[in-house]
This record gives sequence, C-alpha cells and structure tokens, in this order.
Amino acid sequence: MLELAGLPARPEQHVDGVSLATQLRDPKTPVKRDALYWHFPHHSPQGGPPSGAVREGNWKLIEFFQDGENRVELYDLAADTSEKTDQSATQPQKTAALHQKLRAWQKSVDAKMPPPGGNPPNRARNPTAPSTGKKITPLGKVTITKKFAGYELENVEFLSKADIVFELASKGIGTALRKVDPTQTLDYTIEINPRNGHPANGFFAFGPTTKDADLIKCGVFVSGKTLSIFEGIYPAKTKTQERLILEPGKPVTIRVQKSAETGTVTATNGKIVVRHKLSQPLPSINYLGYQVIRTRSSFSDQ
Repeated sequence: MLELAGLPARPEQHVDGVSLATQLRDPKTPVKRDALYWHFPHHSPQGGPPSGAVREGNWKLIEFFQDGENRVELYDLAADTSEKTDQSATQPQKTAALHQKLRAWQKSVDAKMPPPGGNPPNRARNPTAPSTGKKITPLGKVTITKKFAGYELENVEFLSKADIVFELASKGIGTALRKVDPTQTLDYTIEINPRNGHPANGFFAFGPTTKDADLIKCGVFVSGKTLSIFEGIYPAKTKTQERLILEPGKPVTIRVQKSAETGTVTATNGKIVVRHKLSQPLPSINYLGYQVIRTRSSFSDQ
C-alpha cells in the first residue's frame, strides 16, 4: 500500500514485509520470497480463532493457538483450494517441516502469542457467585451436574433438559451418552445450537462404548464454518468436512446416517453432505448422545 501511494517503506512497522505492488500490476510476476506467513493471535470479529499460517508453494499449514492446544492442519492448495482435506496426518514430514519454518519465522519477527491457556474473550474473573451457589465460568452461570438420569457423563460441567432440549457445557471435552438397543445402522436427525462465543461447536456422538476413543462425532465447528465428521479423541488425526453457511444464533439441523453395508457415516444439512468412510468396522452402536469441546451448546432430537 505504501508503494502504491508513493510513500517510502517503513521497515519498523512491516518488519519482514515485501511490496506486492508489482504482482498487483502484473499477476504473473513471481513473489521474491520462498514462503508467505500470516499471524493473527486474536479472536477475529468473524469468529475465527487465534492462528498463524505459512504457505510454501502449494502447501499451506495453519497453526491454531486456541486454548493453547497449538493444533495444526495441512492443505494442498493445488488440489484442495477450499481447504477441506487436512493432510497433517498423512504428510507428517511436510507438516513438521512447515511447522518448524513457521515457528522460526515467528521467533525472527518477535511475534506476540496468546497468553498461556489461550483465554477466550469475556472470561469471567470471579470464579463463584456466593449468593446463588452457582459457578461463573467462561461458559456462563452453571450449576455443577454430577449425575443425570439415563445418561453417562464424562467431563461435564453441567447438563440440563427443558422439554426436548438438552443443554451441555464443559471446560474440556464433555460427553453425555445414553444406552440404546444395539444396532448396526443409524438414521437420526438432531438440531445443534452452539451457545458460547469462542470456541463454539457441538456434536452428535455415537459408538459401541462410552470411551471417547470409540465414538464417532458429527457436528459443527462454528469458527471453521464446517460440518464435520471425525472418529475418536479430539483433535482427530483425520476428519471429513464441508464448508457450512452459519447464521449467528440460529441452530443447525443435521441428519446423521450410518450404513451397515458400506461402513460410511453421512451428515446432511440441506444441500451440504459430508460422507466419511470409517477407518475400521463399527461392531455395534450401543450409545448415543452429545459432545462439546470447551464450550456450551444445546441439542434437540428431532
């Protein structure tokens, strides 16, 4: 912008930046650097989490700083311009090399990082509310739930039910599951409404046991604007996802189907369809329920 405006460079402000004025005038002109870097250690107004990225050739690596987890995703932009298929698990050497390169660049420019724990915005500072006996957390005011009839809870801050709507909250990965008659197939419709600002997500979960590693999760990542399916413990080694148009405050209706013949799980929202081939056979579906990741969401079975 400085060059286009006819102004001199200000290296104390742009540090390692190079002018792209030549490329704007002639898009065929190559950029004189081996990689491009991004750094945004804040929650964006559009709902994006704190993150950084590096692009080298057709490969792009994204590092998420959310809650200090430093999760990475890798995409081949030549074949996947929409960034739907994370290849960090299938391309470990490329992932490690680009991650190391991104870390070295962050250090060279003294990039500022989120505080330890990656505190989300509007985190409550007063841990308790003595007058009500309720706990004030980043999830809002909650009454701690230790037991809930008909459900097995794991790492749940609270679970409540009003009519057909369940509300689930957890500071970690919280799951509420109910036992069902064993089945090999599934056709289930659920409405998910993430209630928290950052992070915001919600998943329908099912599997043969209550162990997180055995569960299949189908749901939404609001920050990433995706309808996703993944297996086992989050962050998953692989997940299948499609971009999803989300309206703030509006619930998302998802139809989840599991085929016994093909071993495929399908999640559908309108014209958006995600098909995920299970990495191993699912012996039986014995449990159904809900899962949230460091957030608060409501669920309504349709």
